This record gives sequence, C-alpha cells and structure tokens, in this order.
Amino acid sequence: MKWKKKQESYSALFMQAPEIRQGGGHGWGSLLIGCLLLFLGLAGTAWAFVSSFALPAHLPLLLAIAACLSLLLTAGYRWRFADILLFLLSAALCLFLWRFQSEIVQGFLCTVNCITKAYTENSPFEFPTFLVEEMTDLERQRCCTMFVGACMVPVAGALSWAVFRRRSFVCSFVFTFPFLLAGLMFTITPNLCAMTMLLVFWAGLAFLPARARCYVGKQHFSSGIQRLPAASLLVLALMAGIISLLLFVIPAEEYQRPEQIDDLRISLEMTGQRLVEQVSNSLLFSGSRDQANLENETDGFSGKTVLEVQS
Repeated sequence: MKWKKKQESYSALFMQAPEIRQGGGHGWGSLLIGCLLLFLGLAGTAWAFVSSFALPAHLPLLLAIAACLSLLLTAGYRWRFADILLFLLSAALCLFLWRFQSEIVQGFLCTVNCITKAYTENSPFEFPTFLVEEMTDLERQRCCTMFVGACMVPVAGALSWAVFRRRSFVCSFVFTFPFLLAGLMFTITPNLCAMTMLLVFWAGLAFLPARARCYVGKQHFSSGIQRLPAASLLVLALMAGIISLLLFVIPAEEYQRPEQIDDLRISLEMTGQRLVEQVSNSLLFSGSRDQANLENETDGFSGKTVLEVQS
C-alpha cells in the first residue's frame, strides 16, 4: 500500500495544469482587421505589379477579385472550413486554366512582353519579346486580366495563411515583395496608392501580436486563430494617415532621385554587361584563336565585284 502511494506521488510530479496564453475567439472587429489586411496585401500586390509594367489588365476587376477572395478566405478561417475552401479554390483554378488555356497562354505572353519592354526601356540591355496572336485591345486586356487574376488565387491562399494562421510579417513580406522587386531592381516605380496599401499591410502585420499558443507541460499546440485586438484598427488608421501625409508633403512629381543611386545603378549595369560579354567571348573561343575577335576584324569595301548571278 505504501508503494502505491509513492508511485502516485511520483507520477504526480510530472503533471502540470494546462496554461493558455492569449486565448479567445473571433469577434467582428477581429474579422474586419484580418479581412482588411488580406485585401490590402492582395490588392496592393496586384496593383503594384500591373502599374509597374503597364499591363493592359482591367484594374477594377482585379480589385473586385481581391475583395471577393478576401471575404471568402476570412469567412473560411472564421467558420473553420478554410482547408476545404482552399481545396475548392485550387480545383476551380485548375478547371479555369484548362478551360481557358489559350487565353491564359496569350495573357502570359503579353505580360512577359510588357515586362521585357519595361526592362529594355530602363536599362542598356535588350530583352527578347515573344510572338503573340493578333488581338484587339479589348482581347489583349481580357487575356491579361485572366492571367493576372489566375495568379492572384495562390497568392491569396498564401497571404491568408500568413495573416490568419501564422500572423507573420516575414511570411507576408516574402509572399508580396518579389512582385514589387521585379520592378524596383530596374528602378521602375509602381503606383503610389499600391505602395501605400502594401506599406500599411506590412506595418499592420509587424505591429500585430503574434499568434497564441496553448502550453501543456513541455509540449505546445497552436490554439488556432486568435482574436485580434480592436485597437489594431486605430493602429492601421494611424499608419495609413502617416503614409498619406508623407505622400502629400512630398509629391511624386517633385521627388528627385539622388545622383548616388543613379551612379550605383549605372555601375551595376556596366558590371553586368561586362560579365555577359566575357562569358559570351569565352563561349565563342575555338582553338588558339578567339572567334569573337575574328568576327570583329572585317575588311573594308574595295569596290570589286564579289559575286555575279545570272538567271
């Protein structure tokens, strides 16, 4: 009998009461904050990408798609059917790509041509373009809108995971900044309203509290989606006001880029061009003579007849 008491007391030493940190359910303020953040990130990313490369896409329709996806995914995470909803969206996207594959391909080629055209205009390099079918402006806009809209679906799923489940600034930044970097690395500035939306989205996730966890002993479990404080709306409004005030005080028309940045960009472009020339010359090397130098050594025109053809 004494041994049983010792055994019970010995096992009780390893038991701890469950500890729940930052628990709570969803409120309407929490849903509003999450939906607003998701819309700002998705719409700002699409708008910045379209404006950077002057894509012939219908922007109001893309913003409407961003709003619908934000509402659907917010409802899915609120009522616990987000996984099913993401599966249905993926299936619908695959069906959409299969049904309109020719339009999607033409939209992809139009998008790539717009990107290469912008790169060629803002750099000393010449980028190739792809052949596309002869289309009217309305057809080109329709194809490009379908392609960009299809790309927004996986981005929306990734952002919803970063906002609702992880509540991570790093994940949200990784999922959105590459679309902005595609233009910034060639000093192409996107639309300022789109930049404002992205800045508010990043800052909002940076200042929001991290997701809560439930600790039981030495193991920890995710407690799901936790309530966002209603005061976060004031933080988002304050950040939006500060960014808008900065854009009002320093208009885009009066802003001049420092000369040091232009000099750095030119030096990087010249370095890249020299590296490309060295690589191409090394690939053209044959035997003991440099073929690239031989191609540059051309004889002048002597005036003599070289080839005479009769038919």
